[in-house]
Amino acid sequence: MMTVEAKQREGDTVWSSLTTEEVKAKVLSESEERKKLKEVQKHHVKDLLKKPNVTSVDIDYKRINGKEVDQLAIVIGVRKKKPESQLNKDEILPKKLDDCVVDVIEQVATYAKKPSKLGRT
Repeated sequence: MMTVEAKQREGDTVWSSLTTEEVKAKVLSESEERKKLKEVQKHHVKDLLKKPNVTSVDIDYKRINGKEVDQLAIVIGVRKKKPESQLNKDEILPKKLDDCVVDVIEQVATYAKKPSKLGRT
């Protein structure tokens, strides 16, 4: 998920053209939507992460052709995004979860390395 600073550097976002009052109203309306999405995420995350190719399940703005749109979604990260016709039955992800929009993005999984002992024996 991008930080506010990253979104500002990226340029055109769903927030960039809003006035201060519009931002306040949007934040209030989104808090209820985020609550619903969090519950849906919590309910489905374990099953989704068991699917082959899935690396993450998050909440963020949906993207269309790389551009952020004004719609929150359950964002499912996958190692390699493929057309549905090339997927096995167990790899197909839902288009909606409990009436919430799902966005599938290609995302490389990152793992923290176990700290080395730095010369300790």
